[in-house]
Formats: sequence, C-alpha cells, structure tokens
Amino acid sequence: MHCGNRLREIQSAKAIKCVDLAKHLDVRPSQVTRWRQQADFKLATMQALCEALGVSLSEFLGEKSPQ
Repeated sequence: MHCGNRLREIQSAKAIKCVDLAKHLDVRPSQVTRWRQQADFKLATMQALCEALGVSLSEFLGEKSPQ
C-alpha cells in the first residue's frame, strides 16, 4: 500500500482539503503535500493523520472503507 495514495483517497472521500488538514495538525500545507507523495509514514505520523481525518488505523490501512 502506498500511504500517500491512501491519504489522497481518504481526503477525497471526506472532502478534506490539504489546508484544513494542515491547520488541524499544526503543520504547513506543503508538509501535507509531501505526505501525499510518500510511500510510507512513521507510525506517529499515521496515527496523527488518522485522528485528524476521523478514521481508525485499520481504515487507513485499507481494512475498512472511510465513511
């Protein structure tokens, strides 16, 4: 699984803009853009993204589809 692709899929499904995600995580929008291009993430980054996106880690990993 390509984590950046999965991040883009979830953002699209939930209509969450990079700017909004960046504000929630207190990072610059350019950091979110970099994450969207990465093949993998540190676990702490993935957990923070899951919390901000409102999905579980298993959903992020593709075991369930986001709602």
